[in-house]
Amino acid sequence: MKLHVYLRNLGIGSRRAAEALVSEGRVEVDGKIGTVGQIVEGSEHIRIDGHAISGQLSGEKSYILINKPAGYTSTTAQFFDNEHSVLEILPYEVRSKTQWQIVGRLDKNSEGLLLLTNNGDVSYTLTHPKFEVAKEYVVEVSGSISEHQQSVLKSGYQSPTGVTYTFKEIRQIGNSQYSIVLTEGKKREIREALGALQVHVLRLKRIKLGVLELGDLKEGEWRELNPSEVSELARYVERVKDAVLQKV
Repeated sequence: MKLHVYLRNLGIGSRRAAEALVSEGRVEVDGKIGTVGQIVEGSEHIRIDGHAISGQLSGEKSYILINKPAGYTSTTAQFFDNEHSVLEILPYEVRSKTQWQIVGRLDKNSEGLLLLTNNGDVSYTLTHPKFEVAKEYVVEVSGSISEHQQSVLKSGYQSPTGVTYTFKEIRQIGNSQYSIVLTEGKKREIREALGALQVHVLRLKRIKLGVLELGDLKEGEWRELNPSEVSELARYVERVKDAVLQKV
């Protein structure tokens, strides 16, 4: 696997951001400056800006649910100044026991459900757009989203920048509050789509990802998935993959 792809899979940042770290000479592999396109196996000792970020990945599959507060970044990196990673919510012994991947990132100002795991297959299946995994959000806006705007978003809205945003579902659930379900994975999709329609988002919180639900987990708290949830998640991942294969 290429070095920058490996870093991306560990949750360091986007593929482009990880490649930039390598090209800037900030990544060391076994004591030597890494190069773009360099192949790694995952057992190497890797440092970014002098901070160790990897070793042999744990063979035990682990799953943690976090209710992310606003102000925290959805990154496992510990080396960005003036930023707080969601990993800081975890006790050190939990944070350091494996190389966590963050599934379904949320932007810094958004809140709600995040899954942390070291199961690459689960992470890939829940996040790749081709699997169309449903993600539900509660969104509070300034004013309202008109029925016409809702219809446009569900049928597919092409923004002035040429990006098409499509909401699977959108319905009003309270004063200026809406439930929005997405199956795509575009960056800042809800904020960008509503902003293009002149609707200002005041608060955005994810409450569901596939079969996982935030439930009554309080803001800033975390818990491990129980065995029943892990089994249900595994079955769901297999169903999702099978559904995609049947379309081919």
